[in-house]
Amino acid sequence: MKREQLEHILRAASRIVDERDFLVIGSAAVLGTFGDDQLPYEASRSEEADIAPYNDPDGEKSLRVEGSLGQGSHFHATFGYFADGVDTCLGEDFDLGHSTIQVEHISRPLESDAHA
Repeated sequence: MKREQLEHILRAASRIVDERDFLVIGSAAVLGTFGDDQLPYEASRSEEADIAPYNDPDGEKSLRVEGSLGQGSHFHATFGYFADGVDTCLGEDFDLGHSTIQVEHISRPLESDAHA
C-alpha cells in the first residue's frame, strides 16, 4: 500500500462514518510517518490498512468501515486494496505516538459515489 492509497481509504472511511479521526494500526501506520520514497519496497506490499475510528464506543463504526471497505467488498474489487475496521477501546492512560495525514474532509457523497 502506498500513502496515496491510505489517504483514499481514510477519505472513504470518513464519509462512511462521518468522522475525521482514525487510528491506523499495523504495517500501514508507517505511511503516516515516512513518504513512499523513504520506505523499502517491502513496506508497501500489503493491500490492507487496519483503521479504527477514534469516536467509536460501541464498535458500530468499525463494522461499517469493514462492511463497506473490507476484504471482498466492492471497494476492494475496484481498487485492489481494502480497510479492516478495528474495534478498539483505548483507556485514558494509553499514550500513542502519532502522525497526522491531512486529508480533505468531503461531505457525504451520493449513494452511487459512496466508495470514490
